[in-house]
Parts: sequence; C-alpha cells; structure tokens
Amino acid sequence: MTALQVASKVHPARELSFFGASVLESQGRRLSVIRSISASGKGGAFASTGQGDHITSVNIAPPAPFEGTATFERTKGQKGTWSGSLTGDFPGWDDVVLAGPEFSAKILKLGG
Repeated sequence: MTALQVASKVHPARELSFFGASVLESQGRRLSVIRSISASGKGGAFASTGQGDHITSVNIAPPAPFEGTATFERTKGQKGTWSGSLTGDFPGWDDVVLAGPEFSAKILKLGG
C-alpha cells in the first residue's frame, strides 16, 4: 500500500491524495503476475499527525477500487503498524485485505 498526499499552503484547495497497492502472484519459476490498483482523491482522504517531519499516525480513506479505512501508528522506537478494514478490489481476485500486522508501510507526505 502506498499513500501520498500533495498539499500547498498557498493553494490549499488543490490538496490531493493518491493511493496505490500491488500484489505479486508467482506461478512457478518463469511467470509472475503483478496486479495493481490506484485511486486519487481529495486531500481529506489522507490525514496525519506528528511533529515536524516525524509522522506518528496516518488515517486513510481512499475511494474505489479501495473500500474501508486504515490507520498507521508508530511510537518512538517501535515499528509502525497498519490496522483497519481496508481492502482492495484487484482484477481477477477477490477483495484483498490491506491492513494488519503483516503489512509494512511507506508513507509519503509532500507539501510546500
């Protein structure tokens, strides 16, 4: 799962969020299939807390083909975790759960 927020202090109405997720399916040694989904939404679909550049929590509520919400939380000295009801509707697969302790996180927040 990738979540990206682009914000502007000069033009706050232009704030936007982007969400993406991919799953890798291996079929033997010679064939791998990558299935990906993505969506963009208003800036409010991505909310974070923290001090300075150190993000301590993120709440996301992406639009279709995602469903549900997820929260990323990290405390100092601890590995961050995703929790929530977030799933993704990948082509050719049933909904895939995208939140839980087995997921790692990469969070990007850009602003100017």
